[in-house]
Amino acid sequence: MEKELQESEEMKFYDLIFCNIKEEDFACLYSETDSRPNAPVNCLVSALILQHRHKFTYEKLFDSIKFNLLTKIALGLQTLDEVPFSEESIFNFQNKLNSYFIETGENLLEKVFDHLTENQLKELKIKTDIRRTDSFQVASNIRRYSRLQLLVEMLIRIYRVLTEKDKKQYEEIFSPYVKKTSGQFIYRLNTEDIPSELERVGKVYKEINDKLKPKYESIDGGVDIFKTFERVYAEHFTEVGEKIIIKTSEELTSSCLQSPDDIDATYRKKNNKQFYGQSINIAETCNPDNPIDLLTDRSVHANNIGPERKNRVH
Repeated sequence: MEKELQESEEMKFYDLIFCNIKEEDFACLYSETDSRPNAPVNCLVSALILQHRHKFTYEKLFDSIKFNLLTKIALGLQTLDEVPFSEESIFNFQNKLNSYFIETGENLLEKVFDHLTENQLKELKIKTDIRRTDSFQVASNIRRYSRLQLLVEMLIRIYRVLTEKDKKQYEEIFSPYVKKTSGQFIYRLNTEDIPSELERVGKVYKEINDKLKPKYESIDGGVDIFKTFERVYAEHFTEVGEKIIIKTSEELTSSCLQSPDDIDATYRKKNNKQFYGQSINIAETCNPDNPIDLLTDRSVHANNIGPERKNRVH
């Protein structure tokens, strides 16, 4: 049994990944003053890697950490009853990673990938003189909105962040849209009603742009939904003096916002299939003398960039 454990994938994971995660790379997420002890970063990062490696739910991940001997070996745990962190700790850690990325644009997990790849190339003596690349679509887990539904959804979300005073003051313009969900609002409309509804929504957008956006942008750091609103307003409408012109469907590009829940997702249609999300490019070693090959680089791009990708939103 000892020999099997030493030769297991999890022991290799422990040696090549767990032991080479640099905790100092994550020091920026924590206070420099003495405070409550934190869960070991190498355990947290390794657990997230294992979760994606095995496509675990969070429940399955924690069951595996508690009861699976091989998972404990991968995470460097010495005893059967040792659990390195709570569910709350891993959620807080992910929130810190996301907040740091939003503030700085730096993805700390990418630094882990780069360090691990560099170490593994040396450790496994992998030749990198010959490499190949590939790309694939990554679907964004977003709701599919029609044009009018997206515009109404934005109104609902703007209304939620208003002060009670502003909700009362602007109740008349928001009232038709915030009493139901955006889906329920669309459901009751006939097709011939949509152009006139777009005109009414355009007038509401202009009033929000003129009166509410300046006020909420002046708040320290701004209000995120108004930044998204500014983008949607520019994508769907044009101001000509005091008049609002609705852009035609032909003027809308596939780079237009697809959902307020993923502002980076774009639309692409290829081989009669629709894709909402991003495109990931990867590079991999492929020298025939290598005993194994490794991914050496990856990058995420909008999926509508390049030839044959001039698609429009619906």
